[in-house]
Amino acid sequence: PGATPVPSFAGRSQVRGNVARLSRGQSPQILFKLENSTQVRVEVFSRLGSRVAVLADKAFPAGVQELRWDGRDNSGVDQASGVYQVRIQAGGWVETHKVIIVR
Repeated sequence: PGATPVPSFAGRSQVRGNVARLSRGQSPQILFKLENSTQVRVEVFSRLGSRVAVLADKAFPAGVQELRWDGRDNSGVDQASGVYQVRIQAGGWVETHKVIIVR
């Protein structure tokens, strides 16, 4: 058993599988790279700008981190098919990525 390979990507963050077909078991993979241990907040917003879910609001260690969004809000309610924004805030930077959910 070897070590899990560290995903490589340009920039500080990215979303893989940004068109997610939840009915097929797919979910967006949210990756971010930290130089140092720091507080990170990851939120999902609807197309209209209302917050749907907070995926993380805690300190993470340095290195590449991974989160997934299951297409549900903070109450566990499935969200409709559509376009969502994933916002990652860490230290002094903020990045936003588009995610499309298909049910």
